[in-house]
Amino acid sequence: MQVWQIKEIRGNRGIVFSEGPGWQEQRRFSLQVLRNFGVGRNLMQERILEELQYRFSDLELELKETPGGKKVMNLAPMLDLLVGSIINLMVAGYRYDKTNEEEFFHLKHQLDLQLAEGVGSCRRLH
Repeated sequence: MQVWQIKEIRGNRGIVFSEGPGWQEQRRFSLQVLRNFGVGRNLMQERILEELQYRFSDLELELKETPGGKKVMNLAPMLDLLVGSIINLMVAGYRYDKTNEEEFFHLKHQLDLQLAEGVGSCRRLH
C-alpha cells in the first residue's frame, strides 16, 4: 500500500501521517501517556532489566538441563514473550511466564489474524 492510499483512507488522522495542530495534540497526549507509564524514568529501565533477568534465568535453566550445556534455539518466541511481558506489566500489571505464556501466544495469534484481515480489507478498497 502506498502512502497516498493510506492518507486517502485515513485523511489527516493517525500518528504517522498527521500534520499541524492535530499532530501537536496527539504528540502531547502520547508523550504524557508514555511518561505516565514510566518512559524517561528509571522505573521503565528497572522493569525491562527485571524482565531480562527472568528470561536469562529461564535460558540458563534450560541450558543446564541440556547435555553438554549447548543447544540450538529459536529465540523469536522468547523475545516475543519478553517484549509482550514488559508491555503487559505496564498496561495490565502482570507479566507472562511459564504459567501463562499460552495466554500470550493465543493473544498474539489473534492480533496477527486481525492485522492480516485489516491489511487485506485495505487492499480490497483500492
